[in-house]
Amino acid sequence: MKLEIQSMKVDYLIAGGKTHAENENLYVNIEELKDYLLEEEHLLSIDIRVIDKDNDDTRFVNVIDIIQPRCKLDGGQNFPGFVGEIETAGQGITRSLDDVIVVVCNATPGKGRTVQKFFDTGGTGARLTEYSSKNILYLCGETSEGLSDNEHEDVLRIAGMKAAVYLAEHAENLKISDTEVFELDLYNQDNPEGLPRICYYYQVYAPHYDYGNDPSRVLYGQTVTEMPPTILHPNEILDGAMSGVHIQSYSTYDNQNNGIIKELYKRHKNKEIIFCGVVIGVLSMSEKRRSFFVKHTGKLIKDVLNSDGVVLTKFHGGAAHLDSALIASECENLGIATSMHISSFTDEGKLADNLVYVDDKLDLIIAGFTYFEPVDIHFEYKNLLGGPPESFAHSWRATQSNTPMSSVDLKIEAIFIAGYTDFLGRTNVRAMEY
Repeated sequence: MKLEIQSMKVDYLIAGGKTHAENENLYVNIEELKDYLLEEEHLLSIDIRVIDKDNDDTRFVNVIDIIQPRCKLDGGQNFPGFVGEIETAGQGITRSLDDVIVVVCNATPGKGRTVQKFFDTGGTGARLTEYSSKNILYLCGETSEGLSDNEHEDVLRIAGMKAAVYLAEHAENLKISDTEVFELDLYNQDNPEGLPRICYYYQVYAPHYDYGNDPSRVLYGQTVTEMPPTILHPNEILDGAMSGVHIQSYSTYDNQNNGIIKELYKRHKNKEIIFCGVVIGVLSMSEKRRSFFVKHTGKLIKDVLNSDGVVLTKFHGGAAHLDSALIASECENLGIATSMHISSFTDEGKLADNLVYVDDKLDLIIAGFTYFEPVDIHFEYKNLLGGPPESFAHSWRATQSNTPMSSVDLKIEAIFIAGYTDFLGRTNVRAMEY
Protein backbone atom coordinates (compact mmCIF):
# COMPACT_ATOMS: atom_id res chain seq x y z
CA MET A 1 0.00 0.00 0.00
CA LYS A 2 1.37 3.39 -0.99
CA LEU A 3 0.23 6.76 0.33
CA GLU A 4 1.62 10.05 -0.91
CA ILE A 5 0.86 13.15 1.21
CA GLN A 6 1.49 16.42 -0.60
CA SER A 7 1.83 19.26 1.90
CA MET A 8 1.07 22.85 0.98
CA LYS A 9 2.10 25.70 3.22
CA VAL A 10 -0.58 28.31 3.87
CA ASP A 11 0.79 31.68 4.89
CA TYR A 12 -2.53 33.18 6.01
CA LEU A 13 -6.12 32.01 6.18
CA ILE A 14 -8.34 34.97 5.29
CA ALA A 15 -12.12 35.47 5.19
CA GLY A 16 -12.99 36.61 1.66
CA GLY A 17 -15.67 36.85 -1.00
CA LYS A 18 -14.47 33.77 -2.86
CA THR A 19 -12.85 30.58 -1.58
CA HIS A 20 -9.55 30.31 -3.43
CA ALA A 21 -5.79 30.26 -2.95
CA GLU A 22 -3.61 33.13 -4.08
CA ASN A 23 -0.05 34.22 -3.22
CA GLU A 24 0.38 31.50 -0.56
CA ASN A 25 -2.83 32.64 1.18
CA LEU A 26 -6.14 30.79 1.36
CA TYR A 27 -9.31 32.89 1.21
CA VAL A 28 -12.57 31.48 2.60
CA ASN A 29 -16.13 32.45 1.73
CA ILE A 30 -17.72 31.90 5.14
CA GLU A 31 -21.33 32.07 3.94
CA GLU A 32 -20.71 29.56 1.16
CA LEU A 33 -19.09 27.17 3.64
CA LYS A 34 -22.00 27.61 6.08
CA ASP A 35 -24.54 26.76 3.38
CA TYR A 36 -22.58 23.65 2.46
CA LEU A 37 -22.30 22.39 6.04
CA LEU A 38 -25.96 23.13 6.85
CA GLU A 39 -27.01 20.59 4.23
CA GLU A 40 -26.62 18.10 7.11
CA GLU A 41 -30.16 17.65 8.45
CA HIS A 42 -29.15 17.46 12.11
CA LEU A 43 -27.07 20.65 12.01
CA LEU A 44 -29.46 23.53 12.73
CA SER A 45 -27.05 26.46 12.88
CA ILE A 46 -23.34 27.05 12.71
CA ASP A 47 -20.84 29.73 13.66
CA ILE A 48 -17.66 29.85 11.56
CA ARG A 49 -14.80 32.27 12.06
CA VAL A 50 -11.29 32.69 10.70
CA ILE A 51 -8.49 33.42 13.14
CA ASP A 52 -5.12 33.94 11.49
CA LYS A 53 -1.81 32.87 12.96
CA ASP A 54 -0.89 36.39 14.16
CA ASN A 55 -3.90 36.50 16.49
CA ASP A 56 -2.80 36.60 20.12
CA ASP A 57 -6.00 37.52 21.96
CA THR A 58 -8.34 34.49 21.68
CA ARG A 59 -9.19 31.65 24.04
CA PHE A 60 -10.92 28.52 22.67
CA VAL A 61 -12.96 26.50 25.18
CA ASN A 62 -15.00 23.28 24.98
CA VAL A 63 -12.73 22.01 22.18
CA ILE A 64 -13.92 18.55 21.05
CA ASP A 65 -11.72 18.02 18.00
CA ILE A 66 -8.91 19.50 15.93
CA ILE A 67 -8.52 18.46 12.30
CA GLN A 68 -5.87 19.08 9.66
CA PRO A 69 -7.36 20.09 6.29
CA ARG A 70 -6.87 17.26 3.80
CA CYS A 71 -8.50 15.87 0.68
CA LYS A 72 -7.94 13.02 -1.76
CA LEU A 73 -6.70 13.93 -5.24
CA ASP A 74 -7.21 10.69 -7.12
CA GLY A 75 -10.80 9.64 -6.47
CA GLY A 76 -10.38 8.21 -2.99
CA GLN A 77 -12.86 8.87 -0.18
CA ASN A 78 -12.26 11.69 2.31
CA PHE A 79 -12.52 10.53 5.93
CA PRO A 80 -14.23 7.28 4.84
CA GLY A 81 -17.17 6.29 7.01
CA PHE A 82 -17.37 9.79 8.48
CA VAL A 83 -17.63 11.99 5.38
CA GLY A 84 -17.08 9.71 2.39
CA GLU A 85 -18.27 6.20 1.67
CA ILE A 86 -16.44 3.41 3.47
CA GLU A 87 -13.40 2.18 1.62
CA THR A 88 -9.89 1.37 2.79
CA ALA A 89 -7.97 4.55 3.54
CA GLY A 90 -4.24 4.92 3.17
CA GLN A 91 -3.52 4.77 -0.54
CA GLY A 92 -3.30 7.20 -3.43
CA ILE A 93 -2.50 10.91 -3.17
CA THR A 94 -3.67 13.17 -0.35
CA ARG A 95 -3.35 16.96 -0.22
CA SER A 96 -2.56 18.34 3.24
CA LEU A 97 -2.46 21.97 4.39
CA ASP A 98 0.31 23.00 6.75
CA ASP A 99 -0.20 25.72 9.36
CA VAL A 100 -4.01 25.40 9.22
CA ILE A 101 -6.33 23.60 11.63
CA VAL A 102 -10.08 23.29 11.99
CA VAL A 103 -11.06 23.72 15.64
CA VAL A 104 -14.44 22.23 16.57
CA CYS A 105 -16.10 23.36 19.81
CA ASN A 106 -19.25 22.28 21.61
CA ALA A 107 -20.90 25.27 23.29
CA THR A 108 -24.31 23.68 23.93
CA PRO A 109 -24.98 23.49 27.71
CA GLY A 110 -25.96 20.00 28.82
CA LYS A 111 -25.17 18.38 25.49
CA GLY A 112 -22.00 16.40 25.03
CA ARG A 113 -19.21 15.63 27.45
CA THR A 114 -18.64 17.84 30.47
CA VAL A 115 -14.84 17.64 30.29
CA GLN A 116 -13.31 19.33 27.26
CA LYS A 117 -10.05 20.96 26.30
CA PHE A 118 -9.09 24.58 25.73
CA PHE A 119 -6.13 26.55 24.40
CA ASP A 120 -4.98 30.16 24.11
CA THR A 121 -3.41 32.03 21.21
CA GLY A 122 -1.62 34.42 23.58
CA GLY A 123 -0.47 34.78 27.16
CA THR A 124 1.68 32.30 29.01
CA GLY A 125 -0.39 29.32 27.78
CA ALA A 126 0.33 29.93 24.09
CA ARG A 127 3.81 28.42 24.33
CA LEU A 128 2.35 25.19 25.71
CA THR A 129 0.52 24.22 22.49
CA GLU A 130 1.48 24.02 18.84
CA TYR A 131 -2.03 25.12 17.88
CA SER A 132 -1.56 28.70 19.09
CA SER A 133 0.68 29.56 16.13
CA LYS A 134 -1.53 28.12 13.38
CA ASN A 135 -4.22 29.62 11.16
CA ILE A 136 -7.55 28.51 12.57
CA LEU A 137 -10.98 27.87 11.12
CA TYR A 138 -13.26 27.87 14.18
CA LEU A 139 -16.54 25.95 14.03
CA CYS A 140 -19.34 25.65 16.56
CA GLY A 141 -23.02 24.81 16.04
CA GLU A 142 -26.42 23.71 17.31
CA THR A 143 -27.94 20.33 16.50
CA SER A 144 -31.48 18.97 16.45
CA GLU A 145 -33.25 17.68 19.56
CA GLY A 146 -33.21 14.02 20.49
CA LEU A 147 -29.57 13.29 19.76
CA SER A 148 -27.41 11.53 22.32
CA ASP A 149 -24.31 13.28 23.63
CA ASN A 150 -22.02 11.47 21.19
CA GLU A 151 -24.44 11.90 18.28
CA HIS A 152 -24.50 15.64 18.98
CA GLU A 153 -20.72 15.85 19.01
CA ASP A 154 -20.49 13.55 15.97
CA VAL A 155 -22.55 16.03 13.93
CA LEU A 156 -20.16 18.83 14.93
CA ARG A 157 -17.04 16.73 14.38
CA ILE A 158 -18.16 15.59 10.93
CA ALA A 159 -18.97 19.20 10.03
CA GLY A 160 -15.38 19.97 10.99
CA MET A 161 -14.12 17.17 8.74
CA LYS A 162 -16.22 18.46 5.84
CA ALA A 163 -14.83 21.96 6.43
CA ALA A 164 -11.31 20.51 6.45
CA VAL A 165 -11.93 18.81 3.09
CA TYR A 166 -13.48 22.02 1.70
CA LEU A 167 -10.38 24.03 2.57
CA ALA A 168 -7.99 21.49 1.06
CA GLU A 169 -10.00 21.13 -2.13
CA HIS A 170 -9.82 24.89 -2.75
CA ALA A 171 -6.07 25.10 -2.26
CA GLU A 172 -5.06 23.78 -5.68
CA ASN A 173 -3.16 26.97 -6.58
CA LEU A 174 -0.75 26.66 -3.68
CA LYS A 175 2.72 25.25 -4.20
CA ILE A 176 3.63 21.83 -2.86
CA SER A 177 6.16 22.46 -0.10
CA ASP A 178 6.84 18.84 0.87
CA THR A 179 5.90 15.34 -0.23
CA GLU A 180 5.94 12.34 2.11
CA VAL A 181 5.60 8.81 0.76
CA PHE A 182 4.42 6.06 3.08
CA GLU A 183 4.79 2.71 1.33
CA LEU A 184 4.64 -0.65 3.04
CA ASP A 185 3.80 -4.16 1.90
CA LEU A 186 3.05 -5.86 5.19
CA TYR A 187 3.46 -9.42 3.98
CA ASN A 188 6.17 -9.22 1.30
CA GLN A 189 9.16 -7.50 2.85
CA ASP A 190 12.67 -8.58 1.97
CA ASN A 191 15.03 -8.63 4.93
CA PRO A 192 18.43 -9.89 3.78
CA GLU A 193 20.20 -8.06 6.62
CA GLY A 194 18.07 -9.68 9.30
CA LEU A 195 16.74 -6.39 10.69
CA PRO A 196 14.36 -6.62 13.65
CA ARG A 197 10.69 -6.67 12.70
CA ILE A 198 8.86 -4.07 14.80
CA CYS A 199 5.11 -3.50 15.01
CA TYR A 200 2.94 -1.00 16.88
CA TYR A 201 0.15 -1.89 19.30
CA TYR A 202 -2.28 1.03 19.48
CA GLN A 203 -4.95 0.93 22.17
CA VAL A 204 -7.58 3.13 20.51
CA TYR A 205 -10.50 3.15 22.91
CA ALA A 206 -11.76 2.54 26.44
CA PRO A 207 -15.47 1.64 26.72
CA HIS A 208 -15.64 2.47 30.43
CA TYR A 209 -15.87 6.11 29.29
CA ASP A 210 -19.11 5.37 27.43
CA TYR A 211 -21.24 7.20 29.98
CA GLY A 212 -24.88 6.25 29.52
CA ASN A 213 -23.88 3.43 27.13
CA ASP A 214 -23.22 6.03 24.45
CA PRO A 215 -20.10 4.92 22.51
CA SER A 216 -18.05 7.10 20.18
CA ARG A 217 -17.58 6.36 16.49
CA VAL A 218 -13.87 5.84 16.13
CA LEU A 219 -12.89 3.70 13.14
CA TYR A 220 -14.35 4.28 9.66
CA GLY A 221 -17.34 5.92 11.34
CA GLN A 222 -18.07 2.81 13.41
CA THR A 223 -18.08 2.15 17.14
CA VAL A 224 -15.42 -0.24 18.43
CA THR A 225 -16.64 -1.05 21.95
CA GLU A 226 -16.42 -4.84 21.55
CA MET A 227 -14.06 -4.98 18.58
CA PRO A 228 -11.44 -7.74 18.96
CA PRO A 229 -7.77 -6.86 18.32
CA THR A 230 -7.40 -6.07 14.62
CA ILE A 231 -4.53 -5.53 12.19
CA LEU A 232 -4.48 -2.23 10.29
CA HIS A 233 -2.09 -0.87 7.75
CA PRO A 234 -0.42 2.19 9.32
CA ASN A 235 -1.41 4.29 6.31
CA GLU A 236 -5.07 3.90 7.21
CA ILE A 237 -4.54 5.77 10.48
CA LEU A 238 -2.57 8.57 8.82
CA ASP A 239 -5.15 8.99 6.07
CA GLY A 240 -8.46 9.61 7.84
CA ALA A 241 -9.72 6.19 8.97
CA MET A 242 -9.73 7.26 12.63
CA SER A 243 -11.30 10.27 14.31
CA GLY A 244 -10.68 11.89 17.64
CA VAL A 245 -12.61 10.73 20.70
CA HIS A 246 -14.58 12.60 23.34
CA ILE A 247 -12.10 11.93 26.14
CA GLN A 248 -8.87 13.96 26.26
CA SER A 249 -6.61 11.29 24.82
CA TYR A 250 -6.27 12.62 21.29
CA SER A 251 -7.84 14.48 18.38
CA THR A 252 -8.25 13.62 14.71
CA TYR A 253 -5.16 15.78 14.07
CA ASP A 254 -3.12 13.49 16.35
CA ASN A 255 -4.15 10.44 14.32
CA GLN A 256 -3.38 12.22 11.04
CA ASN A 257 0.13 12.90 12.40
CA ASN A 258 0.64 9.83 14.59
CA GLY A 259 4.13 10.24 16.02
CA ILE A 260 4.82 6.56 16.68
CA ILE A 261 3.83 5.54 13.16
CA LYS A 262 5.91 8.30 11.56
CA GLU A 263 8.96 7.41 13.66
CA LEU A 264 8.67 3.70 12.80
CA TYR A 265 8.36 4.62 9.12
CA LYS A 266 11.49 6.77 9.38
CA ARG A 267 13.47 3.92 10.97
CA HIS A 268 12.12 1.57 8.29
CA LYS A 269 13.24 3.89 5.47
CA ASN A 270 16.66 4.24 7.13
CA LYS A 271 16.91 0.42 7.16
CA GLU A 272 17.23 0.28 10.94
CA ILE A 273 14.13 -1.91 11.34
CA ILE A 274 11.39 -3.61 9.35
CA PHE A 275 8.10 -1.89 10.19
CA CYS A 276 5.65 -4.77 9.96
CA GLY A 277 2.24 -3.28 10.81
CA VAL A 278 -0.19 -2.04 13.43
CA VAL A 279 -2.49 -3.94 15.77
CA ILE A 280 -5.27 -1.85 17.26
CA GLY A 281 -7.16 -2.86 20.37
CA VAL A 282 -9.83 -1.76 22.82
CA LEU A 283 -9.75 -1.85 26.59
CA SER A 284 -11.68 -4.89 27.80
CA MET A 285 -14.54 -4.63 30.28
CA SER A 286 -14.59 -8.19 31.68
CA GLU A 287 -11.98 -10.63 32.88
CA LYS A 288 -12.88 -13.28 30.28
CA ARG A 289 -12.77 -10.79 27.43
CA ARG A 290 -9.50 -9.35 28.74
CA SER A 291 -7.90 -12.80 28.70
CA PHE A 292 -9.07 -13.35 25.14
CA PHE A 293 -7.92 -9.91 24.00
CA VAL A 294 -4.48 -10.38 25.55
CA LYS A 295 -3.96 -13.84 24.01
CA HIS A 296 -5.37 -12.81 20.63
CA THR A 297 -3.22 -9.67 20.50
CA GLY A 298 -0.12 -11.72 21.24
CA LYS A 299 -1.07 -14.18 18.48
CA LEU A 300 -1.50 -11.40 15.90
CA ILE A 301 1.81 -9.79 16.83
CA LYS A 302 3.79 -13.04 17.00
CA ASP A 303 2.20 -15.43 14.50
CA VAL A 304 0.64 -13.12 11.92
CA LEU A 305 2.99 -10.12 11.82
CA ASN A 306 6.01 -12.22 12.89
CA SER A 307 7.29 -9.36 15.05
CA ASP A 308 10.53 -9.33 17.01
CA GLY A 309 9.50 -6.22 18.92
CA VAL A 310 6.46 -4.08 19.64
CA VAL A 311 5.88 -0.49 20.70
CA LEU A 312 2.71 -0.02 22.77
CA THR A 313 0.65 3.08 23.47
CA LYS A 314 -2.36 3.17 25.77
CA PHE A 315 -5.59 5.12 25.93
CA HIS A 316 -6.55 7.12 29.02
CA GLY A 317 -6.91 5.94 32.61
CA GLY A 318 -5.73 3.23 35.00
CA ALA A 319 -7.66 0.34 33.46
CA ALA A 320 -6.06 1.13 30.11
CA HIS A 321 -2.70 1.11 31.91
CA LEU A 322 -3.35 -2.43 33.14
CA ASP A 323 -4.63 -3.82 29.83
CA SER A 324 -1.59 -2.60 27.92
CA ALA A 325 0.74 -4.00 30.60
CA LEU A 326 -0.87 -7.45 30.34
CA ILE A 327 -0.43 -7.37 26.55
CA ALA A 328 3.19 -6.31 26.99
CA SER A 329 3.78 -9.19 29.42
CA GLU A 330 2.19 -11.63 26.98
CA CYS A 331 4.46 -10.37 24.21
CA GLU A 332 7.55 -10.76 26.42
CA ASN A 333 6.44 -14.32 27.25
CA LEU A 334 6.30 -14.99 23.51
CA GLY A 335 9.85 -13.70 23.07
CA ILE A 336 8.83 -10.29 21.67
CA ALA A 337 10.75 -7.31 23.05
CA THR A 338 8.35 -4.59 24.23
CA SER A 339 8.52 -0.85 24.71
CA MET A 340 5.62 0.73 26.61
CA HIS A 341 4.69 4.40 26.30
CA ILE A 342 2.72 5.43 29.37
CA SER A 343 1.68 8.65 31.05
CA SER A 344 2.17 9.45 34.69
CA PHE A 345 -0.98 10.06 36.74
CA THR A 346 0.49 12.29 39.41
CA ASP A 347 3.16 14.92 39.69
CA GLU A 348 4.05 13.61 43.16
CA GLY A 349 6.43 10.79 44.01
CA LYS A 350 8.54 8.78 41.59
CA LEU A 351 7.51 7.65 38.12
CA ALA A 352 7.52 4.05 39.34
CA ASP A 353 4.81 4.97 41.83
CA ASN A 354 2.44 5.46 38.89
CA LEU A 355 2.67 1.89 37.64
CA VAL A 356 -0.33 -0.32 38.36
CA TYR A 357 1.58 -3.54 37.64
CA VAL A 358 4.84 -5.28 38.53
CA ASP A 359 6.64 -7.45 36.01
CA ASP A 360 10.42 -7.61 35.81
CA LYS A 361 10.22 -8.48 32.12
CA LEU A 362 8.79 -5.03 31.37
CA ASP A 363 12.09 -3.18 31.51
CA LEU A 364 11.54 -0.53 28.85
CA ILE A 365 8.82 1.85 30.00
CA ILE A 366 8.75 5.41 28.68
CA ALA A 367 6.80 8.05 30.63
CA GLY A 368 5.79 10.69 28.14
CA PHE A 369 4.16 13.27 30.41
CA THR A 370 2.13 13.78 33.57
CA TYR A 371 -1.65 13.95 33.22
CA PHE A 372 -2.36 16.19 36.13
CA GLU A 373 0.66 18.43 36.35
CA PRO A 374 -0.71 21.81 37.53
CA VAL A 375 0.02 24.60 35.07
CA ASP A 376 -0.26 28.32 35.83
CA ILE A 377 -1.66 30.37 32.96
CA HIS A 378 -2.08 34.13 32.67
CA PHE A 379 -3.93 35.48 29.64
CA GLU A 380 -5.72 38.81 29.29
CA TYR A 381 -7.71 37.66 26.27
CA LYS A 382 -10.17 39.75 24.25
CA ASN A 383 -12.23 36.98 22.65
CA LEU A 384 -13.55 33.73 24.13
CA LEU A 385 -14.88 31.24 21.58
CA GLY A 386 -16.59 27.91 22.12
CA GLY A 387 -18.85 28.72 25.03
CA PRO A 388 -20.10 31.34 27.46
CA PRO A 389 -17.68 33.01 29.92
CA GLU A 390 -19.13 30.88 32.72
CA SER A 391 -17.85 27.71 31.00
CA PHE A 392 -16.01 25.53 33.47
CA ALA A 393 -13.04 23.21 33.42
CA HIS A 394 -14.06 20.43 35.78
CA SER A 395 -10.80 19.58 37.50
CA TRP A 396 -10.28 15.88 38.18
CA ARG A 397 -7.73 16.44 40.91
CA ALA A 398 -9.49 19.51 42.29
CA THR A 399 -6.42 21.65 41.64
CA GLN A 400 -8.98 24.41 41.35
CA SER A 401 -12.37 22.74 41.11
CA ASN A 402 -14.86 24.09 38.56
CA THR A 403 -12.49 26.76 37.31
CA PRO A 404 -14.29 29.43 35.24
CA MET A 405 -12.64 29.51 31.83
CA SER A 406 -13.20 33.27 31.78
CA SER A 407 -10.49 33.62 34.44
CA VAL A 408 -7.47 35.67 33.45
CA ASP A 409 -5.39 33.51 35.78
CA LEU A 410 -5.85 29.74 35.67
CA LYS A 411 -4.24 26.94 37.63
CA ILE A 412 -5.27 23.85 35.76
CA GLU A 413 -4.08 20.34 34.92
CA ALA A 414 -1.97 19.94 31.80
CA ILE A 415 -4.32 17.40 30.21
CA PHE A 416 -6.96 20.09 29.68
CA ILE A 417 -4.73 22.12 27.33
CA ALA A 418 -5.26 21.08 23.70
CA GLY A 419 -1.94 20.38 22.01
CA TYR A 420 0.04 20.19 25.25
CA THR A 421 0.04 16.42 25.51
CA ASP A 422 -0.16 13.65 22.93
CA PHE A 423 -0.54 9.96 23.70
CA LEU A 424 0.86 9.03 20.29
CA GLY A 425 4.46 10.09 20.51
CA ARG A 426 4.39 13.73 19.40
CA THR A 427 4.33 15.40 22.80
CA ASN A 428 6.95 18.06 23.54
CA VAL A 429 6.53 17.39 27.26
CA ARG A 430 8.58 14.87 29.18
CA ALA A 431 8.06 13.48 32.67
CA MET A 432 11.41 13.42 34.50
CA GLU A 433 12.71 12.64 37.96
CA TYR A 434 15.17 15.09 39.45
